[in-house]
Amino acid sequence: MPNDGNAYYEFLEAHGVPLAETLDIEGFALSAGDVLRAIELARQCNLVILGGDAYFVSDGQIGPPQGHYAWTTGERRREEESPLIRRNVNERAETAKAAIARLTAAEGAKLLFSLVVIK
Repeated sequence: MPNDGNAYYEFLEAHGVPLAETLDIEGFALSAGDVLRAIELARQCNLVILGGDAYFVSDGQIGPPQGHYAWTTGERRREEESPLIRRNVNERAETAKAAIARLTAAEGAKLLFSLVVIK
């Protein structure tokens, strides 16, 4: 699989819920199962996962008023500027999967997930 990230972004467009329509932000939210597949695609495409968001779904609505969780796979500094970030693509993918598992166990099927990645 090429490392250009196209497979990852194509998966988001095919399986994701556009957040622009409900929250006026760029990106897509995915079910717990689909976000785990997206994490694996990101890893295969050598995309670095910086973190993500978990949005509550209630009465078919995403996000507020119930809110959302934000999570990170590393330090909260300007990581995208650090060459060291590329060394731990696999570690960050595993951290992302663990965060998804924790949130899913705590909240169940009421959540959709989005990822923050860099090339």
